[in-house]
Amino acid sequence: MTEYSESDDWILPMPSVFIIDQNGIIRFADLNADYTSRVEPKTIIDNLKKI
Repeated sequence: MTEYSESDDWILPMPSVFIIDQNGIIRFADLNADYTSRVEPKTIIDNLKKI
């Protein structure tokens, strides 16, 4: 395991999506400990349209 991550910990990265406006304000955030759960593309598009 250490040959890949330089760590003995058994951890997985958490997939996340952040939409940040031009002023650096986070307008949408999604992250889930369940790596199989992903935000729907429509949700991302809908939130982008709000900016």
